[in-house]
Amino acid sequence: MKPIPDGIYAASITPLDENLNIDFSRLIRHSFWLLENGCSGVLLMGTTSEANSFTVNERKAAIEAVVKSGFPVNKLLVGTGCPSYKDTIDLTGHALSMGLSQILMLPPFYYKPVSDDGLFSVYEKIIGEVSGQFKIYLYHFPALSGIFLSDDLISRLSAAFPDYIAGIKDSGGDWEHMRRLCGKQPGFKVFSGNEKFLKDILDAGGAGCITAVTNISGYIVSRLFLQSSFKEAENLQVRINSLREIVEKYPVIPAVKELVGFIRRDESWNRVRPPLVRLSKKQILNLHSEVKSINFPNDFIKKLDDDQKLSF
Repeated sequence: MKPIPDGIYAASITPLDENLNIDFSRLIRHSFWLLENGCSGVLLMGTTSEANSFTVNERKAAIEAVVKSGFPVNKLLVGTGCPSYKDTIDLTGHALSMGLSQILMLPPFYYKPVSDDGLFSVYEKIIGEVSGQFKIYLYHFPALSGIFLSDDLISRLSAAFPDYIAGIKDSGGDWEHMRRLCGKQPGFKVFSGNEKFLKDILDAGGAGCITAVTNISGYIVSRLFLQSSFKEAENLQVRINSLREIVEKYPVIPAVKELVGFIRRDESWNRVRPPLVRLSKKQILNLHSEVKSINFPNDFIKKLDDDQKLSF
C-alpha cells in the first residue's frame, strides 16, 4: 500500500444545519469543489473540521456520507485521533471498512505530561488492534493538543512500524522542527500544517501541505506546488501568505467558514459548534474589507459558484 502522493490537501471545514448537526449534502458538495479548485485531496475530520466537537458516531457518518457519494477514496485522508485510544481504534477500523487507508492520527491529548513511552504504547496498541493495512500520518499540533511529538519518538515509531508510519502533518509552526523532519527517514512524508511554509518545505524535500486556508485558496496554493520557476514560486508564496495572515487575525475556523459562505452566497456556512462562536458583525466587515484589498476571491479560486466573479 502506497502513502498519499505529495501535494496540497484541504483540511475541510464541516457545514452544519440549523440544529448544528452535520449537513452532509453541503459537505459532499464542498469536498468535490475542493478537488475542482486544485487540491490534491481532502482531509475529513481534522481540526478545521471541528472533529473533536463531534461524537464518534457523527464522525463515522460524515466519512460514510462522503465515501458513498462517489468521492474518490484515494484522495481522502481521515482524522481518527481521540483522547481514548479505543475510540481511535473504532474510528480507524470504520474508515478501513469504507475502503479508506490514509489516516491522520492526533495523539491522545487530555492527560499531561505524558512520556514518549506512553505515546509509543498508544500507537503500538492501535496498530496491533486495527485489522487491515493502513498508513498513519502523525499529527503534531502542540498549541492545541498540548502534546509534543519529539524527534526521538517519531524516529522510534518509524523504525518500529515502517509499514504503517508514513509521515506527519506538522502544525507546530516551528520551521526548524519541520526542516529536521524532512529527509529524516526514507519515504517519510512531511506536510506543513500552514501553507506559509509551502515553498520552504518543498525546497527541503517535504511533501506539501494540509491546511485550513486551502478551503479558500486551493487554486493558488496548487499553482505554487506545481511551479518550476523560482521567481514565480516566490511571488505566489507572497500572495498566499497575504491571505493567510489576514485569516489568522481572526479565529481561523469561523473566518474560513465565513469566506466559504461568501463564495457560495450561503450564510449557513457560518455555523460552528460550541465552544466556537461565529464572527461578530464587526469582525465580518473587517475581514471582508481586508481580503478585498488582496483581490479575494478572484485571485485565489479557479471556479466560483455559477462561474461568476464576486465582489464585496
